[in-house]
Amino acid sequence: MKKRKGRIISLLVAVVILVSSCVVGRESASASSYPLVFQQGYPVQACYKGDVLMLGYDIFPEYINERMKVRVYNSRGVCVAKADRNFYNTSAAYFTYTVRWDTSTYSLGTYTVVATMYYYSYGSWHAVPYPERTKVTINRKPSNGVSIKSITEKNHKVIVNYKPVYRAKKYMIKVGSSVGTTTKTKYISRTMPRLKWTNVYVRAYVNGKWGPWTPVHKVWIPS
Repeated sequence: MKKRKGRIISLLVAVVILVSSCVVGRESASASSYPLVFQQGYPVQACYKGDVLMLGYDIFPEYINERMKVRVYNSRGVCVAKADRNFYNTSAAYFTYTVRWDTSTYSLGTYTVVATMYYYSYGSWHAVPYPERTKVTINRKPSNGVSIKSITEKNHKVIVNYKPVYRAKKYMIKVGSSVGTTTKTKYISRTMPRLKWTNVYVRAYVNGKWGPWTPVHKVWIPS
């Protein structure tokens, strides 16, 4: 069977559980090799409250049955959101697992996202000893700032969706070195260079002047 890449998307679910009941990565591992997990994007990120973050992980499986656990902790160490996904009978050489996090209901501040891969071996589940960690700071959206809904890649083009800004006449979108404007709340870039992380920014034109750029968002352009 030919192995190929797949894409899986999950939603983070809000929880009210103390960190002690959400701890991951404590089981002992007993294998000579582990599933490989690579976080997409930089380990330190920022966004506006109300942005939807797409947290992506490239997974190279080693076992038939594996699972991913993603936990979000606030600055007090309390688990405030989680997403779990099982990968059974895995045959792909690698695939991308993406978690969608809507920050609308979360307080301002810095959060730690911990993604831990597990594998099933010798009759029990074991955690890969080195989880992926991301620091995400949620900032207050400034006046006339733009909230990102989603940023995705398709056929080497970047598709940006964002929420409308009251009284905005148009929007400016910067994808890499390319800049475009539109009156719509969806923008599709030109074909972008491959095998490269690409920066994305958006701002709105309101009352005769441009508002602030969004914090940088990054998207990977594959081969």
